[in-house]
Amino acid sequence: MDSIRRTLVHLLIMPLLLLGVDLVCNDDQVRADRASCDQIKAACQNAGFVLGGGARNGLLVDCFQPIVQGTAQPKSASRPLPSIDPHVVNACRERRDAAPVAVPVHVPLVPAADGQTVYDPVAQVTWLADANLAAKQTFDVADINPDGSMEHAAAVEWIAAMNKADGGRGYLGKTNWQMPETGPPDPSCSLKGTTGFDCTGSAMGELFYKRWGLHRGESVVAVPDVKVGPFHNIQPYLYWACEAETAGSACQSNGPAERFEWNFSFGNGFEGTNLLENDLYVIVYHADTN
Repeated sequence: MDSIRRTLVHLLIMPLLLLGVDLVCNDDQVRADRASCDQIKAACQNAGFVLGGGARNGLLVDCFQPIVQGTAQPKSASRPLPSIDPHVVNACRERRDAAPVAVPVHVPLVPAADGQTVYDPVAQVTWLADANLAAKQTFDVADINPDGSMEHAAAVEWIAAMNKADGGRGYLGKTNWQMPETGPPDPSCSLKGTTGFDCTGSAMGELFYKRWGLHRGESVVAVPDVKVGPFHNIQPYLYWACEAETAGSACQSNGPAERFEWNFSFGNGFEGTNLLENDLYVIVYHADTN
C-alpha cells in the first residue's frame, strides 16, 4: 500500500466533556479541561455512573456533584461514591490542577455529550471523534485529497488553520489541536525500541493496543466510517504522527534534508516512518492545557 498516496487525518481533542462542571460552578469560572475535575469524572464512570441527563446513577448529579460540593447523594442513587484523594477534590473545587493521580488503563474512554470529542483519562488528552474531518472540512487548505488524505506539509498547514478557525477562537473553541506524538525512544516497540508492532508508548499506539484492546495485524475497522466505540470515520490505513519533541501545531520535519516522518497504521498496528510526500490521514487531539 506504500504506492498509494494517502494521508491519515484524525482529530482528537481535550474534553468539552467537562462542560458538565457547569453544574457546580459558573461558566466564567470553570475551565472544562481541568485535570483534577476530569480525574473525578473518570473515577465516577469507572464506578458505574452513567453520562447523560436524567439517567439513574448519573455521573454528574449522583457522583461528581456530591463529591465536589461535599453534599449527600440524591436518594435515587444506588451506587456508592468512589474514593477520591482529598487533594484532587480540593483542586477541582478551587479550580486549579493537582498532582496527577494514576488512572487505571481499564478506565473507559469518555465521549462528550455532543459526540464531537472523546476524552482519554489515561493519556489525559481529548481526541476529535471524527477521525477524518479533513474529508469534509479543509479550512481552506489546498492539496487535501477528496478522501481526506494529504502530504505531511499539508497536514501541518491544516492543523494550524484549524487552530485559527472561527475568528481565532479555534475549531470547537480550542487553539491547541496537534498531531499525536510518537517516535523514539519507545522500548515497547518490537523492533529495537523504535519501530514495529506493540508500540504502546505513542499516542496512537496507546489508543490502538490499550484503549481498543487490539493486537498486531488487526485492523480497527474493515471499511471506512464504521464506528469504533465513540469514534467514527477511522481509516484502516496510515496516519501522520509527530516526533514527541516537535509535536503540536508547529510540528514539521527535522530539517530540510529530512525526508521522512513518523506514522501509525490503524490497519495493522504498525508504527514506523514514511516519505513526507506520501498521502496519509490525520487524526488530532489536544492536551488539557487550554
